Amino acid sequence: MVPPKKYTDIVNQRTVKIQFPGPPKAGTYNFSLFVKSDSVVGSDIRQEIKLHVKDSSALPAEPEIDDDISEPDEDSIAGQMKLMREQGLTGALAGGSGAAGEKEKGKSTAEDSDSDSSDDD
Repeated sequence: MVPPKKYTDIVNQRTVKIQFPGPPKAGTYNFSLFVKSDSVVGSDIRQEIKLHVKDSSALPAEPEIDDDISEPDEDSIAGQMKLMREQGLTGALAGGSGAAGEKEKGKSTAEDSDSDSSDDD
């Protein structure tokens, strides 16, 4: 059973693809297609459809898809990010660990202690 769909942009004719899960076993299956019109009386259609389902072992093998991702070019943003990661610059630029990050932590601690002493005055 396929849920009904409404198409409103039909002028003379339209081809529609109806997708549904196939039957689980090989064999011949009979389906009924109903086309109903909400605009033109007497234009309803009922079509019998015969579907031949083959065993999956009888199908030809699918070709392998090459899904390897190539290395990014150095000129692209991805290539520049890769280069920065390899050099360890992303952590320093983002305020991560490293000598520059430790100096910043030391400065903020000193500023906090200065502001605490000024509050006591």
